[in-house]
Amino acid sequence: MRQKRVTLKDIARETGVHVSTVSRALDPVERKSITEEVASRIQAAADALGYRPNRIAAGLRTNRTMTVGVMIPDITNVIFPPILRGIESVLEPLGYASIIVNTDSERDRESRLVDVLRDRGVDGIIHAAVLRSDPSIARAAAEGLPVVTLNRMVENSQIPYIINDEDAGICEMLRHLRDLGHRDIAHLAGPQDLSTGQLRLAAFRNAAAALSLEFRPDLVATARRFDEQEGARCIRDLLVPGRKFTAVLCAND
Repeated sequence: MRQKRVTLKDIARETGVHVSTVSRALDPVERKSITEEVASRIQAAADALGYRPNRIAAGLRTNRTMTVGVMIPDITNVIFPPILRGIESVLEPLGYASIIVNTDSERDRESRLVDVLRDRGVDGIIHAAVLRSDPSIARAAAEGLPVVTLNRMVENSQIPYIINDEDAGICEMLRHLRDLGHRDIAHLAGPQDLSTGQLRLAAFRNAAAALSLEFRPDLVATARRFDEQEGARCIRDLLVPGRKFTAVLCAND
């Protein structure tokens, strides 16, 4: 016979407090609104009774699913697993679960996955695979879905973003190569439809001028994707007879 599911009312009866107090005590965000002694007593009773929250019922009541969509371009890229761990280290204590999707940096797939996440009712999206011009996520944000982009940004948009200081980073790397004695420095640029690729190429050009180095367009190879195969192709394109350079600054490893 199937065991009856433990409810908030059962915990309220066990602890002698109101159901709304139980609800607040078991909500990581609302917990701070009651005393720690009461919250701990309620949590202990919930654990003893084997309480498990009914996320579906709670979602219908609060219009929240306690899920956040996380969009990345390539799970095999070594930069993203630590980012995912960082995201989950913040979401999990607050009671949120992340739904991770991989776009492969394909526009149609990215647009489709935005719709998939919205259909799942996510409470927001952390987007690390966004394109410089990205109507699908811009539309979702305009319709009220909380969105923040990570590592990249949507140009001419009000969507908040967290990105690197590309100018400072590229300049420091180029200065290091110059100080080692290099003057003919090639640049392996990233895709120009991504803000990271575009900003790093612009930063390379500006840094070369600031450091009194010649910017040579023939020493710039532009990758179509941030992956090893494209990196290898770009290096092969640079290695032609008569073209001399002694170092390469890569927009992505």
